Amino acid sequence: CYGDLPRWGVRFDRSNGLPRVLLLGERPPRRALEQGERLSLAGADPGTRFLRELLETAGFAEDDVILGAARLCRATAVDLERVVPTAVCIRECAVHVRELVRLAAPRLLVALGAEAVRSLKAAFPESDAIGGLRFPASIGTTVDAGGTWVRVAYQTTARARGTRPVAAQRED
Repeated sequence: CYGDLPRWGVRFDRSNGLPRVLLLGERPPRRALEQGERLSLAGADPGTRFLRELLETAGFAEDDVILGAARLCRATAVDLERVVPTAVCIRECAVHVRELVRLAAPRLLVALGAEAVRSLKAAFPESDAIGGLRFPASIGTTVDAGGTWVRVAYQTTARARGTRPVAAQRED
């Protein structure tokens, strides 16, 4: 969606087998991309640390989980990132999100945030179950999308925790 302009692409961690859970976040942290890090549960940012804590509480081993993103790149210039509409990025990345879901073949897909929900809708327009999801109204909702369960939750970033208290996120 940024054309030929400079951008950082997401690199994903590989799981040792097929993950049971795919966590689809909105977009990777800028700092992680700038430093060439992979999108992974080992990330040091506060949102990822909170996500690890939630997964541990829920009884998921890190090997059972793969982390993905609705947006697969970020512009190297913050100003450019502000002018490219989110809808354009989601539309451009939809084919890649669909392929990520196909390759990961998760039993559970957790859409973390509004962009992740919109991304799934763009990637799977034929799915009535996914098409019926709305953010934030669908938080805590789980639907069967043809053999993969899809659950909607808030992002785990500090900014999201300002809107959705920690206790509510734990319950989600």
